[in-house]
Amino acid sequence: CSCYGRIVNCNSRSLASLPAGIPTTTQSLGFYNNQITKLEPGVFDHLVNLQGLGLQNNQLKSAHRGATGGDYRLNASTRESMYRSHSQRTFCM
Repeated sequence: CSCYGRIVNCNSRSLASLPAGIPTTTQSLGFYNNQITKLEPGVFDHLVNLQGLGLQNNQLKSAHRGATGGDYRLNASTRESMYRSHSQRTFCM
C-alpha cells in the first residue's frame, strides 16, 4: 500500500485480505479493485481517525457485525462490490 499523509491507497493490489500495519492516523483508506471477500469483526477498530473507506470492485460476500463499527462512511456499492449479505447493524453511520 502507499501512504500519502493520512490517506492510505491499497487499490488494485490483488489483496484477498486486509494487510496489517495500517497507520492509526489514517483518515481515508482505499481498497478498490481487490479480491477481499469478507470483513472480520473489529478489523478497523485501531483506525480511530478513519473517516472514509472505499471497497468498490471486491468480492465481498459478508461483513460480520461490528466489522465497520465507527463514525466513518463505508463507500461500497452493492453492485460494484458484488456484496451479498450483511448483518442489520454492520454499518454504523
